[in-house]
Amino acid sequence: MRTKKRSNDTGWLANTAVTCQVLARVVHRVSRGGRRVTERRPGAREAMSADGRCAAGTPTLRSTRFSSEGERMGRDAGNVGANGKGRWRGEALLALFDFDGTLCDTEILGIGLDRPVYASFGINPTEEEMRSLCGTDGEESIPALFARYGMDVSADEFYARREPSDVIYERMPLVPMTGARELLGRLATHGVVCGVVSTTRHDLVETALRRIGLAGSFAFVVGGDDVSAHKPNPMPYLRGIELGARELGVGTDGLAARTVVVEDSPSGVASGLAAGCYVYGFTGNSTPQDVGAADEVVSSLELVLA
Repeated sequence: MRTKKRSNDTGWLANTAVTCQVLARVVHRVSRGGRRVTERRPGAREAMSADGRCAAGTPTLRSTRFSSEGERMGRDAGNVGANGKGRWRGEALLALFDFDGTLCDTEILGIGLDRPVYASFGINPTEEEMRSLCGTDGEESIPALFARYGMDVSADEFYARREPSDVIYERMPLVPMTGARELLGRLATHGVVCGVVSTTRHDLVETALRRIGLAGSFAFVVGGDDVSAHKPNPMPYLRGIELGARELGVGTDGLAARTVVVEDSPSGVASGLAAGCYVYGFTGNSTPQDVGAADEVVSSLELVLA
């Protein structure tokens, strides 16, 4: 069930405080071996009043704005997203991306590893049923799939018969999702911190990012082994917000409202929404899923924050 979304008009005080903290810093990010280095100019921090509002003279935050009207990270009244719910409103400080099926079209490769396992159990699931495992850790989705065929099969039993997913990230041919490199370059130009939040093991995500040439675009990775609960639980994205706050040099209060998430699975969409973020549901991969619960549905990564 979809988590109730936060209104864009609520939490303004916390959002303002976050903005003020960011405005108080002159940030210069450079990439060194895939890590961002943040430098602060001495004396750049400005005072804030007791209610969290920016003090007079606080400089304008230009790094998270698009300069031209067509590229601005916002929306005008009446500008409606693909699912009729309206487009992103405000200015993003943090962008969190799922990996499988979002940054790289790997879900179809995983389904390829699953097929022999289904056959070994004597079943032939539909494409829709096989896609139900995408974006999950399998603990609930695998038993649910087999239950439709009157079978009691656990995730451990399933994976015991399956070739390890490591082969996907380490040896199979991989390329970035169309539009990913351009989107990440656009976000970097405007100072938006980017991170990856995945159910896949941390080291495998980093390996794949290096192989497709995107490792330097991300300040951090949250892998499935970095958290104790997985999507659709909000914990992975809450962890991403925490790490993003460190990169920005701000507190976490109100940052979710300035964070966009890009996801391709229902479980990932639910996780991002539950964490309080604005969620893009992406359908431009080989295994499109029902992401209609997202704030906005896009068929191309080029439409994210466009």
